[in-house]
Amino acid sequence: MNIAVLYGDAVIDIIIYLPSNILSYSESVIISDAHISPGGAASNTATALRRLGVDVRIATAVGDDALGKVLLDDFDREGIGRELIKVLNGVGTGFVVSLVLRGGKKILLSYRGASRWNILDVERLGKLVRGASIVYISGYVFDNIDSGDSAIALAREANAMGAKVFLELGGFPAEKRHRLAELRGLIDFASLNAEELKLLTGASTVEDGLRALHSLLKPRYIVLKLGEEGSALFDGEKIVSVESCRIRAVDPTGCGDAFNAGFIYAILKGFSIVEATRIGNAMGAYKAMGRGARHLPRNVDELREFIKSSCPYKLGV
Repeated sequence: MNIAVLYGDAVIDIIIYLPSNILSYSESVIISDAHISPGGAASNTATALRRLGVDVRIATAVGDDALGKVLLDDFDREGIGRELIKVLNGVGTGFVVSLVLRGGKKILLSYRGASRWNILDVERLGKLVRGASIVYISGYVFDNIDSGDSAIALAREANAMGAKVFLELGGFPAEKRHRLAELRGLIDFASLNAEELKLLTGASTVEDGLRALHSLLKPRYIVLKLGEEGSALFDGEKIVSVESCRIRAVDPTGCGDAFNAGFIYAILKGFSIVEATRIGNAMGAYKAMGRGARHLPRNVDELREFIKSSCPYKLGV
């Protein structure tokens, strides 16, 4: 049985769509448009994978508060077990406030809360990785109180158990860049977008950034997410571009997480690396058509129909 395990955040997303003249206000603003939903990179990816029929196991943390209950209830509805989810007393559940201006510009205000205390002890780590086919690690966990020690231990344990390791570098703190060297040779797939690539490497071009990151991390592949331009694969030698699907985008929130879920699903199903990237593109595009991170296909059949109607390739999903 293919099992995907995920280590990272579960938070509440609060998306506020602001009027264009916001800077003219001095005291208060009445908004007419907002969206609230469960979020968090690991939680979003786990949910998308579960809807595609993948057995998932997630290690995350929430507070013993109303927001935490919302997230726990959401996991129950999605069929994701609570066994490795910590509920912490005295620490608030994390949330992200996204202020969206007309034209697509955003300001993100993130409170990670209980997520920063999501530490893997030996027992919890063993339960997480046991029987796993692929292990997902979120870059945000390198901001945890252990500065990423749990993530590095998880990558090492996954390698020892023969599981593939998928590292999402979104949220990886630039000041912890030196810790990437400790993951050298442990990562099968490293995923990020062009802005994150520049932040981590300081390179002036995408190609230079890819080469610098590959030299540091030595993954099998770097998967570069390029939004409406699709994505690209880099194996240390050549860059392969993978085309996007044709859609009218509404909201980019969570598109990268949906992409990751599609990619991981396809790897578990034995698709080639290019086909996996195409399925990732399709998942990201589907998500972009609706608001919030949870605008996702309800099942594989819905994803298959979307690919047939909107993507420039045929895949036997």
